[in-house]
Amino acid sequence: MSRISQKLRSGLFAMRMAVRRLRGQKITLPDGVLVTAKQPTIKCRGGAITMENGVQFRCTHQRARISALPGGNIVIGARTLINNGVAISSAAQVRIGPDCKFGEMCVILDTDYHQVDEGAPVRVAQIEIGRNVWLGRSVMVLPGVTIGDHSVIASGSIVTADVPEKMLMAGAPAKAIRSIRASDSFRRH
Repeated sequence: MSRISQKLRSGLFAMRMAVRRLRGQKITLPDGVLVTAKQPTIKCRGGAITMENGVQFRCTHQRARISALPGGNIVIGARTLINNGVAISSAAQVRIGPDCKFGEMCVILDTDYHQVDEGAPVRVAQIEIGRNVWLGRSVMVLPGVTIGDHSVIASGSIVTADVPEKMLMAGAPAKAIRSIRASDSFRRH
């Protein structure tokens, strides 16, 4: 048996073991979820998590963390790749389209968790990430953001506002750099 097939088999075994520990929580994992190396940390604390077929976790040196807080809902689209150290947390809704690629250490939060100003409420707003979106290493997506289909967010960017489809964004806060050529059927490899 090759090293790759051994890793895939061990990853599938780890995910099955994780699913056994998650019984009773609102988590939907199809058989086609793949894990390379360490299994991700998946916690459903009163919310719901759904992963579509072909979602792939590449956790070779740091676990990804997926957490749905009370009232939170996370949906991860088919064939989405989640790399080392990615953190996704929801108190409202995080919806990720199919064929997305998330670089290492990306953070997606639909809540600020704490008040910014005295007497102000904690900000909670849903996040929508379209299909075939690529987030470079260490991108942070903040509450209330929608990222359009086929867009690319450069490494280290902080997304604080909506991103149109087929747009390259970079910076803190992220700003438009240029448009991207992509047909509707285009999928990144």
